[in-house]
Amino acid sequence: QEDDPETEDVDESEEAPTRLAPGIRVKLNNAFFQENILDKEGASELLSQANFSEFFRGVHLSVPDDILLLLDLTQGNITINYNYKSVTSSTDSTVIDNERDFVLYFIRRDSSTGTAIGNAVNSFVNEAYPAEIENSMDTGENASKIYLKGGAGSYAQIKLFDESGGAEIINQIKQGNWIINEANLVFYVDRSTLDAAGTQIEPSKLYLYKDNTNTSVYNQFLETEQDFSDGNITNYDGGLNEENGKGQSYKVKITNHINDIIVRDSTNATLNLTVTSDIRITATNKAMMANGEEDNIPVMSTVNPLGTVLYGSNNLPSGMEDKKLKLEIFYTKAN
Repeated sequence: QEDDPETEDVDESEEAPTRLAPGIRVKLNNAFFQENILDKEGASELLSQANFSEFFRGVHLSVPDDILLLLDLTQGNITINYNYKSVTSSTDSTVIDNERDFVLYFIRRDSSTGTAIGNAVNSFVNEAYPAEIENSMDTGENASKIYLKGGAGSYAQIKLFDESGGAEIINQIKQGNWIINEANLVFYVDRSTLDAAGTQIEPSKLYLYKDNTNTSVYNQFLETEQDFSDGNITNYDGGLNEENGKGQSYKVKITNHINDIIVRDSTNATLNLTVTSDIRITATNKAMMANGEEDNIPVMSTVNPLGTVLYGSNNLPSGMEDKKLKLEIFYTKAN
């Protein structure tokens, strides 16, 4: 086709290149947006934001189970590029061809408060747990194995001082004038179960938090700014200890939590244990549990695909008694 001689020639090599952040860009169905957006001009669906939100409920994204993606929806959008004609003014009927972009944002953040504007829901579809695992959960008894799994997985609950004699133990520590130097929970990895499952990537850290407040057992303000920024929380640890490339145990420091109970008379709260993708992020979101009830689950657990099996505190296999879940308390007895 012959070039229009009246068109201004532009040397694109001399223009500044357009740079876009790394991401996924997909061409969508033009006919869908023509019918449901552009052709709705003047219709009630576009009369107000409330009407539009009721009409256009959102976008559904799905991926195969073997693809692990963590999308920043605050950077996601749909850009509708369209052409239209207009006249110069009410007194000048000259027709002008125009081109414009209209952007539909997925999630936005308020620039002043950081609050998310919009809604996003994750739906996880998992295979059912084997009967052996399913039957060992929520039995009301101390478990022989602790099963942790991110995503739509599972977490464990731990009661440090149970109802039977727990108050007496706390009072004994108080009356003994113990000065708690360090307290740890030590979890041992069930290597036989993991090895039987084949090659597994193990969670690098575990996250322990209080069930009644959904807050971490560690105190961020006891850390240096640099350590916390690096994810090196010295008063918590929680990292995987390995031998020959295989996980052996996790140690979680709970010194501050024990001192809160003993010294500051804080509630002896049930503790929840999960996997995590970032120990620094402690936010929780509502999730629908298997029993149909809502609960608050750490965000960094729901986005983590990994899992592990730990030994519990009851009925361990013969020869594995030394792998029992341990509460270590190192103390000095005041005179």
